[in-house]
Amino acid sequence: MDLKLERLSSGEQIAAGSALALLVCMFFGWFNFGFETRNAWESLHFISPILTVVIVLILGLAFMKASEKSVGDIPVGSMTFTLGAVATLLILYRLIDPISLPGAEGFEPQGSVQAGVFLGLLAAVGIAAGGYLATGGTALNQLKGLIPSAGPASPAQQPPSPAMASAPARAFCEECGVALDPNDRFCSGCGKEQAPSAG
Repeated sequence: MDLKLERLSSGEQIAAGSALALLVCMFFGWFNFGFETRNAWESLHFISPILTVVIVLILGLAFMKASEKSVGDIPVGSMTFTLGAVATLLILYRLIDPISLPGAEGFEPQGSVQAGVFLGLLAAVGIAAGGYLATGGTALNQLKGLIPSAGPASPAQQPPSPAMASAPARAFCEECGVALDPNDRFCSGCGKEQAPSAG
């Protein structure tokens, strides 16, 4: 198997390493209830399966790119950033609202936060940061483009002005999604050579 980490951009390498770190951190103690310490698998309930899916997807995408397998039209950088952001928000939620265990006569001992939560949070932030870097810092703009605007649609229905019609269309890198000029031969984000434009 031809597996080379050099095929991953620096942002993708950071995200994959952070995903591995998150997997390891999930075995550490996350909450202490006085009589026992529980790790992420035992204490996060519905959150731990979601974090597992995030880790599998990030590592799967990194493996496919490192082995030069096609990922199709998947925007790897934007997807990585989104998954990292979701993992970060879920861990933050559980950090702000620690879990409780059902006890006798309605008493629910609340778990005290352990180091595993903070390490897991740092790893999740690392995934999001890696995805952001993999897009060349355009992840937020790309996500905004996927959200339909709630404003009036009248300007979009008007015919384009001559200046707009003559402006060259924007292109995006097939490797990392960075916005490019149509005449750019190499991506400014990952350095991949671009296919010549049809125009």
